Amino acid sequence: LRLFQIILLFSYCKNKLPTIIGQEPDYYQDKFQEIPDIELQKEIAEIIVWNIFQMDGLKYVVPMSCHTKKVVVKGVATLFGTEEDRVEEKPCQGCMNKAATGHTGNYVKIMDWREGKVIEFVSMVESTFIR
Repeated sequence: LRLFQIILLFSYCKNKLPTIIGQEPDYYQDKFQEIPDIELQKEIAEIIVWNIFQMDGLKYVVPMSCHTKKVVVKGVATLFGTEEDRVEEKPCQGCMNKAATGHTGNYVKIMDWREGKVIEFVSMVESTFIR
């Protein structure tokens, strides 16, 4: 099972992701000369579904999920009265800075199989490459 847990596969376009869940029993049978039981197939399928995902590989977010944020700026009192509140759009700082962090989009989540918990993909990148 560890072999399946360490392989991550991502694509920007979902229609480009391969359909390998149905092929897993064939690979297993070729390797071990036996058909995997249904419980093992379910376990491997769960690992595969966690490890195949859509992601913008430069931002580590779900593709096209970054967006501008609308911020209400309160009007201030002046000598001539109070200014009206206004809405300002703040662009995604991660996109503006071409950085791996600071995005307004949805960061991709993956399973840390050793710890048994869900983590953001970018946290692996940060601990490895971003200092």
